[in-house]
Amino acid sequence: MLYMYPYIQAGYRSEWMPMLSSHFHHDFTAFLLQLQKAIHEEATAIYFYQNLIAMAPKEWHKKWIEHPYKDEKKHLRILSELYWRITGRQPVVQAAQTVFGNYKEGLLKALESELEAFESYRDLYLATDRADIRDVLFETMTDEQEHALRFSFLYHDL
Repeated sequence: MLYMYPYIQAGYRSEWMPMLSSHFHHDFTAFLLQLQKAIHEEATAIYFYQNLIAMAPKEWHKKWIEHPYKDEKKHLRILSELYWRITGRQPVVQAAQTVFGNYKEGLLKALESELEAFESYRDLYLATDRADIRDVLFETMTDEQEHALRFSFLYHDL
């Protein structure tokens, strides 16, 4: 299993910890589980997009996929940093392989994945009123929305 207990190390006091419980609208543990899942999905997307770039039939398709690829690497870094700042632990990062038969099918999977990621980040964003946490989630959420538009355009170009 990817998740380790306890999330908050004994004796660790995050700079955010004293006020955290009052800044989450739902269960704090559920928030951390969803954040860990998002980190896992970002790592998975990085490897997935590497494969899509290699399969892209046109040079401009490769360039258009490189943008989400670089963003996913940034998301993995900033979400991992967020997790560490909240818990005092590095997240468990484990990428899964995304299976697809051809480039067009891969684009469709990427589009669906980006739309799901957008919804996940929206839910995390709405689960807290901490501006510093929301800023990270808002940036990530809007990037995912842009990625969905890119993959939709690429899909319809084929």
